[in-house]
Amino acid sequence: MKNRQKIRKGLILVTFFLFPAVYYYLSPVLIIQAASEGKIGGSFIAFILLFISSLFLGRAYCWWICPAAGCMEAMFAARDKKVT
Repeated sequence: MKNRQKIRKGLILVTFFLFPAVYYYLSPVLIIQAASEGKIGGSFIAFILLFISSLFLGRAYCWWICPAAGCMEAMFAARDKKVT
């Protein structure tokens, strides 16, 4: 396996386990709550950064960081093994 693939799979594994915390932090409820208080919350800034980076980097988030990619990698790895 190439070095880049090892780094990508390691990063996907880390983000897969950090997903619950990140999912809570990017909650739209937190964005709306901060907006109702007249503030810009950190979750809004993180959302905007992800949005802008996707405009310039394309699907880099999906390929390198997204936890769903980790689920798909595991599913396809299991599918390639033959059952005897």
